[in-house]
Amino acid sequence: KKGWRLVVEGQKFDGRFEFGEELMGLLELDIEQAREAMKVWCGANTQNEALWATALVLAYLELDARASAQEWEMIAAKSKEWMKTQLDSNVNINKPTTIPEWIQQASLFLNNHKKKQQQT
Repeated sequence: KKGWRLVVEGQKFDGRFEFGEELMGLLELDIEQAREAMKVWCGANTQNEALWATALVLAYLELDARASAQEWEMIAAKSKEWMKTQLDSNVNINKPTTIPEWIQQASLFLNNHKKKQQQT
């Protein structure tokens, strides 16, 4: 199985992904570093963990599975719809944000994480 397929199997019925050891392991991320980046981006609120996890998955798909985009674009669309609902109703986010901003922030985190891994 391709790595991205294992990642998207974790999508919940409503489109979100849950922040946790299993997902961070599939994304090859350190959970504490990912949590710290989330706190900086959107505040230390557990409601934002699923938003951050979902953004990380979407960024991962765009960065590492672009060649298979036709296969996962419906999954991504469902996740983005869920994110839109959350962002429209979530008052716990430090600043108003859009889905592309979340994905861009997640992409920056993923790219920085990859660079650090390559240096060690």
